[in-house]
Amino acid sequence: MGNFCSQGIGGIETYADEKEKNYVRRFADYWSKKEYLFDEETLVTLRASFPNDLDQQTKFGQQILLGIVRREPEFLKLYKKMGTNPDPAVLQNNSAFIAQAQRYVSTFKMAVFMAEKETYVENQLMAIGKRHREHLPQDLAMHFWHSFYSAVLEVIVEKVNENEALSANEKVLFAKSWENLIDYVVSVVAWAFYCLDPNPQSSRLDPVKKSSKVGQPTAGKVEKKPTAENESKKTSDRPSSHEHKKSEPKQHKEERMERAKRGR
Repeated sequence: MGNFCSQGIGGIETYADEKEKNYVRRFADYWSKKEYLFDEETLVTLRASFPNDLDQQTKFGQQILLGIVRREPEFLKLYKKMGTNPDPAVLQNNSAFIAQAQRYVSTFKMAVFMAEKETYVENQLMAIGKRHREHLPQDLAMHFWHSFYSAVLEVIVEKVNENEALSANEKVLFAKSWENLIDYVVSVVAWAFYCLDPNPQSSRLDPVKKSSKVGQPTAGKVEKKPTAENESKKTSDRPSSHEHKKSEPKQHKEERMERAKRGR
């Protein structure tokens, strides 16, 4: 996981394991995906297609979780450990399962309806990634996140195709908008799961460098993620972690205001 952590969410380039490389490729263009995610047209599309009713949202979350359960043995182990019958028919009526489904939906709802508060959303997603350590193994294989991504996308595509009120072009737009949202959410959560300081007392979300073995942090913090303005600069020209940490909030605010002006 060395490259994944040290180069940031969007810096995955080389992996010794070809299988792992295929799984993490979904997240490799995170920053370009994010620019698309916060496009005004995309946000309008996402908000229009999000389930309004709480029951609909819960069902949406359950479908996502069941999709992950079908793909990931780790989830089955988790439910068995909790003393819960992992059979889908039983899970759908299990209070713990329903609560978890609602939490997942809340995550996507937050990303959709609070997208303008980009820093807030990203910090919340990172906190979610850290909390996943409480119930998932620290050396969790990357394909778990690919399964998460695939399960959500499967539900979305199914819902889009069921909506007869949409034209063929609208269905493509809806599906693509959700695909980018899922890339964004899962990328940040996965990156935080592997790369952020595991100290639960820490009040800051500080990335730490990892050895090649997942779950074995080494000393030292990695460089903060690039902003849109300096992203195109060479790596050697980027500010240090300390400098970037100080300048990022102001720069982020200016970029957000500029994008808001252009969008009106």
